[in-house]
Amino acid sequence: DPDGNGKDDTYGIAIMKDLFNGCIGLEGFFAGYHSYPGIWLEDDNGNLVYGSVQPETKVALGRLAQLYKSGQLDKEFGIKDVSKVANAIAEGKIGITFGEQWNPIYPLSSSFNNDNNADWQGYPLVSADDKPVRVPLRFRTHLYFAVRKGYEHPEAVVKMINLYLGKNWGAKNEFDKYYMPHENGSVSVWKFSPVTPFPPYKNLNAFLEIEKARKNNDMSVLKGEARAIQNNIEAYARGDKCFWGWEKIYGVNGVYNVLKQYIANDSLLLDKFTTAPTKTMVQKKAALDKYEKEVFVRIIMGDADLDEFDKFVENWNKLGGNEIVREVNEWYKSLKNQSKGLNQ
Repeated sequence: DPDGNGKDDTYGIAIMKDLFNGCIGLEGFFAGYHSYPGIWLEDDNGNLVYGSVQPETKVALGRLAQLYKSGQLDKEFGIKDVSKVANAIAEGKIGITFGEQWNPIYPLSSSFNNDNNADWQGYPLVSADDKPVRVPLRFRTHLYFAVRKGYEHPEAVVKMINLYLGKNWGAKNEFDKYYMPHENGSVSVWKFSPVTPFPPYKNLNAFLEIEKARKNNDMSVLKGEARAIQNNIEAYARGDKCFWGWEKIYGVNGVYNVLKQYIANDSLLLDKFTTAPTKTMVQKKAALDKYEKEVFVRIIMGDADLDEFDKFVENWNKLGGNEIVREVNEWYKSLKNQSKGLNQ
């Protein structure tokens, strides 16, 4: 009863029809059962296996089916997209949601706007047993730049990348001018750049700078992105509730404390497949992904027995999964051979 109205009209955990989405997705729930759908993992023999078809995924699905049967999940989640579930969160109808570090800005800020007593807090993932939890991180490179052979200025792309990084995060950066200028209401203008690369861990580094300044009680040392974020936190402290989400992300008890803990415990689990789709992926993965989602939803809703998962794995392999696994491991083996060659 997170909305405190005394009625049985709320749900324990947010869930939507696509299951895995980052924002409001169930990746974190599955990770608690050591299941990593959509992620390629290295097994004990050094080969890559697909997380969606591993035995641990069956265990997680079985637990979700129990939660659904007991009324802790929305009975109609199979027809609800992110926006509809976000609306339920805004209305105080959900108690727990798994998601991204920016979820306090969307969709949780809508919950706070509707009810200022709504006090969402970020927590690290928990394990269902005594094995440590791992945090799955998909391979998210989604854009490549290619320069055709013979182009007069092939260095142009590199120069644009260097310029973008330098203006926003370089030693002499002008973050306030080129990223979120105050004159423009701090609206993001960076997205209009032809290239938009980001430094690794840029958000975490900004949090660490702010945290250090807080401990030293000296905010004057903050510059660039860290200063811009701290301005938002201070605006919230002055009573501007529009910046509630920034406080929940970068504040004293912000979610980046959780990432610090993950890194300290070596809990981050990176997707091992980090290249373009294989030939069979291009031809068959979309259909396999659709099939996977349909089976998983049916199992959770009780329309299919849990043992349907075993049939799914069998069919997944027959319908192209075996070829994909073979191609992925051919690539992975070639990568290892290249590494050996460089080290000799």
